[in-house]
Amino acid sequence: MRCQAYRWAVSAATDSGRDLPGWARRHEADCADCRAHRQQVESIVHQLGAAYESETWPGSGLHQCIMNAVHRPDPTPDSAKPPAVGWLPALAATAAMAVIAVVIFTAVERPRPVETPFAQHAVPRIELAPAGLDPGEWLAVPYERELGRLTDDLASGGAFLADCLGWDSVVR
Repeated sequence: MRCQAYRWAVSAATDSGRDLPGWARRHEADCADCRAHRQQVESIVHQLGAAYESETWPGSGLHQCIMNAVHRPDPTPDSAKPPAVGWLPALAATAAMAVIAVVIFTAVERPRPVETPFAQHAVPRIELAPAGLDPGEWLAVPYERELGRLTDDLASGGAFLADCLGWDSVVR
């Protein structure tokens, strides 16, 4: 981790032209890999500086050429360019499909819904309570039946468990 931090410090010092911080110089004194890294960075910086000053470096002429190309006005302004026609076939195809859809929709006869008055349908009569029973009794019958079934199920389950455990069946 210290070597990585050292390499970042070398990069920052090289880019800014400043000296290495004290902790980085102390680390460099103890670490051979980091010393080799710094020597390699200094060698690259020296080679770039030598190439810049030699005749092989393009110099300021390249910079001026690039800046002129970047700031050169467009020879044809946007208003003088012809409009793009790539969307015209798609628009024509869409309009043709819309016309065809309208023609088909209007030409095909659709069946009209048959209107029948509600009174013509027979409505079945529903009896709410069986004849001869009080509504309170009639409503209680299903619950009493279900309660009886649950009681039977509980007694059956208790007998089964008692049989599994080897106990005598005690039913209340």
